[in-house]
Amino acid sequence: MRRLGDDRYGAQGGDWGSVISRELGIVDAEHVVGVHLNMLITERTDNIVRWTEFDRGGHFAAMEQPGLLAEDVRAFFLDARGR
Repeated sequence: MRRLGDDRYGAQGGDWGSVISRELGIVDAEHVVGVHLNMLITERTDNIVRWTEFDRGGHFAAMEQPGLLAEDVRAFFLDARGR
């Protein structure tokens, strides 16, 4: 990503991409501001910095509760800026 001119970026992955995005967050943590995984695979050594469970909505949060999801994403990136 740095070769493309991005010093800070996010990664998203589902299925095997979730494993790759997780590793990307570890090996390039200085530049990765967030990782979104559609298929959660965790290790005991992972440092999950934010976990949100909503009291309403379901599997398709972006369609069912877009306001809640958008506010959570905004809050995450505001927190990430301060790190």
